[in-house]
Amino acid sequence: MIVEGGEYLGGTPSWTNKGAIYNPVTNKWRSVAPPVGWSNIGDAQSNVLANGTFILAQACQNCTTSSPILSSAQALFNTTGRNWLTLGGQGKNDPNDEEPWVLQPNGQLLTVDTWLTPTTELFSQPGLSWSFAGNTVKSPVNTPAAEVGPAVVMPGGNTFVVGAGTSPTQAPAPCTTNKPAPTALHNYAAGRWVKSPAIPTIGGKQYDSADGPGSILPDGNVLFDVSPCVFNAPIAFFQYNASSNTLSPVPNIPNAANDSTYYTRMLALPNGQVLFNDESSQMLVYTAGGTPNPAWAPSINGISSFSFTPGRTGSLSGTQLAGLSQGAAYGDDAQQNTNFPRVRITNNKSGVVTYARTSHWTSVSIAPGATSTTNFTIPSTTPAGRSTLVVIANGIASSPVGVTIR
Repeated sequence: MIVEGGEYLGGTPSWTNKGAIYNPVTNKWRSVAPPVGWSNIGDAQSNVLANGTFILAQACQNCTTSSPILSSAQALFNTTGRNWLTLGGQGKNDPNDEEPWVLQPNGQLLTVDTWLTPTTELFSQPGLSWSFAGNTVKSPVNTPAAEVGPAVVMPGGNTFVVGAGTSPTQAPAPCTTNKPAPTALHNYAAGRWVKSPAIPTIGGKQYDSADGPGSILPDGNVLFDVSPCVFNAPIAFFQYNASSNTLSPVPNIPNAANDSTYYTRMLALPNGQVLFNDESSQMLVYTAGGTPNPAWAPSINGISSFSFTPGRTGSLSGTQLAGLSQGAAYGDDAQQNTNFPRVRITNNKSGVVTYARTSHWTSVSIAPGATSTTNFTIPSTTPAGRSTLVVIANGIASSPVGVTIR
């Protein structure tokens, strides 16, 4: 796990370029020097490309002044040398600040520009540059708010984006506008943006997602929350229905009256639920209806011959081990990607479940039918006996394989 930069310390602006990388095996951190010339890294989006390379945005060259100098630069992290390849943002239409990055099935990164323009771009390897990806039908972020909600790619490659719709000058003043806030939908197969539903008004107020979370659900739909007029309370939840291109309301949470989107987060769990937090001490889980398409499940092609003994490490090969989505997302400020394999072992007699730590994935591609391998280490707490082993990607499990833990 890598952590880079920061924007606030205890609610006070405190820009930094400090970074560190964590090794879960040794349980130790090591410092990481920033990309050359980057004096601050706060408010910066990031992602992991299909080949496992970490890519980081520079939001601004100088963020500490009242008139920050915005930037369109990126940097790629070399894990072996713990150093960076800095890119100038070739082909980028506008600064990186406040934009979402979402991995596409073909390995490109899709972004939606936020600075009063409906343009979008795709980042490609090996060219390491951006190219025009079309205009959104109605830009979800084409407002003075310059904020954005989640961008979630769904099975099949379409990307659903939730935007902000009101100038921050209206917040935290009373929110009275009744203009619906738009969303955006990128049709992956057609390579263009198509019409998508607007977020309905609630009680005569516009609801949007100015920094807010969303998560893929096992049935291919997207859960997300919204709140009125940029950073106001309360929140409300909706589900984007991928097959019908519609929105439907979702039951609210007990603390909804005190919440705004920007301090809520979601995480797609291995069992298909979504973990939710609003910066309080209470965690919630959402259980969706519906069932996944069997074609979306990962599959196991083979497991290496080794002793299935706690503490031992084997390898596994298969298809779609990283799933067909990156999982959950949050505006530009936080990434909760889960497009990597998880190995679950269930004892046939007791039903005890353990998760094997996976490592050395050969790919985190979300392309349909993508082949890859992963190592997995059997936990010391795994009970002996006949068991079943599955690989899980974004809450969808493969067909089980029988194993015997010794």
